[in-house]
Amino acid sequence: MADQTGMAIVPVALQQPLGLESQSLAKGVSIGTVSLIDSRHSAGTWAEFDPILAINTKTSDYLAGFSTVWVQRQSDDLKYFTKTQDISNSNSRLLKAGPGCVTAGVRIYVVTGSATALGQTPCLVLQP
Repeated sequence: MADQTGMAIVPVALQQPLGLESQSLAKGVSIGTVSLIDSRHSAGTWAEFDPILAINTKTSDYLAGFSTVWVQRQSDDLKYFTKTQDISNSNSRLLKAGPGCVTAGVRIYVVTGSATALGQTPCLVLQP
């Protein structure tokens, strides 16, 4: 949609070191970004996770795992999320406009390296 606006984009950082066959990644390294997207046409917001594909440098480094992507309105604690069975580009469900600020986030669990990654945007008040 042409009216989509990225309100905030933050890194998704490893919470522990991650050892893969061809490389090791330190705690705090970004494995992607999470964005809070707003659409006036849809009258709502959603979260979008974009992984960094450069991590998959070899077939043996395939990141097996799963993710939970969410968007949450703080005033009424309404939270919509999507769970995936892999680490790929994914979106939360659409959260219709309402009062208060909204956050977007993602939690990744990397099975192949027994590590987690987390990213969450600041809470932003969206204009009607």
